[in-house]
Amino acid sequence: MGRRKAGFRKNHHFSHKNRGTNKQQTKQNKTDSRKPYSDIIRENDNFVKYYQIQNVCKKEEFEEFITSLKTDLPSTFRITGSKGVANKMLEIVQEQLIKDCIDQTDPSEKPPNIFPLPW
Repeated sequence: MGRRKAGFRKNHHFSHKNRGTNKQQTKQNKTDSRKPYSDIIRENDNFVKYYQIQNVCKKEEFEEFITSLKTDLPSTFRITGSKGVANKMLEIVQEQLIKDCIDQTDPSEKPPNIFPLPW
C-alpha cells in the first residue's frame, strides 16, 4: 500500500476542525427570516375557464364542482417498516395520536373521521 502524502487527512470533507468561524457568532448575526404560512388563495380565473372549456360537468353543477375543488384534502400518512416496528407504531397511533385528535375537537363540531385504510 505505501505511505500517504504529507498533509493527507482521511474523510477531510467531514472534518470538525474550526475553519475560522464561530457557529454561535454566525447564529447571532443571522436574523430569522421565517414567516408563518399564509392561507392559500383558491381563486384563479384561468383555472375556472380551463374547466369550463373542458365541459367536465353540466353547467348547473359547475359552481358546486369548483367549490368542491377548493376544499382541503384529508391528511394521510403511511406506517412502514418491519412487522414488529410497524405494529408498535400502529399501536402508538391508535392509542395516543387518534385519541389526542378526537379530544382536541370542539364538542359542537363533528368528530374527525379517522380510520386505517385496508390494504
